[in-house]
Amino acid sequence: MALAPERRCRPTAVRGALMSVVLDTAEVPSADRAAYWHEAVSHTFIPLDVALLESAPAPATITSHRLGALQVSLVRAGPQRVERGAGLIARGGEDHLTLALQHHGTARLVQGGHQVELRPGTFAISDAGRPFAKELPEPFVFTAFHWPRSAAGVSEEDLRVLTATAFDTGDDTGDDTGDDTARLVAAYLECLSRSAGSMEPQQASRLATTALDLLVALAHERRGRSVPEAPEAALATLARVKDHILRHGAHWAVS
Repeated sequence: MALAPERRCRPTAVRGALMSVVLDTAEVPSADRAAYWHEAVSHTFIPLDVALLESAPAPATITSHRLGALQVSLVRAGPQRVERGAGLIARGGEDHLTLALQHHGTARLVQGGHQVELRPGTFAISDAGRPFAKELPEPFVFTAFHWPRSAAGVSEEDLRVLTATAFDTGDDTGDDTGDDTARLVAAYLECLSRSAGSMEPQQASRLATTALDLLVALAHERRGRSVPEAPEAALATLARVKDHILRHGAHWAVS
């Protein structure tokens, strides 16, 4: 029988930097991969039902870093469907939110009567306190940003405009049709995830807090409220990210 995820994780670290945790099914017998992956996903995020949509599950990985209140996980896997119903909500994790930034493949998220389609360059947020389902019909790669709702001071009104909404950055086609603020938020998050393995804990915590402030600013904008009502840190970062993108493009280093 395959070992549980916590027994098969592979921690790695760079001197002075944050440790990464890798969950990998490559060495798990094919017959055990579905069960192992189900446990790996629920262990990393929240209790979920996971159904693989391929007869012979391909190897899959989750590479995670802890940045203050924010967990950043790069997920690579084959077609699957995940669901979270009332029974699983009762088992815990209901106070968490997860933002998935799609890099490869497509996904369909259903929550609160809304259905959104995700393609590379888009992101969406799911609320663990309400039932949802997500289907990924082809091999995929995405980065998940997972945090407790209390860490960002997100209101019920903010949740209504943030969850089950596809935020389009326009990056997959290289055009300019995406949401400007969403593009800035995605650029910051992507750079944060790429730098996660080389940050020192204090720096990581500070930058993660700023990322959550940016999401609050995005919610305020979507609600039609003036962005200056958002936290000062978010406003400063919005200006800095925009300046970096204008001068250097989206691939700037978080500092």
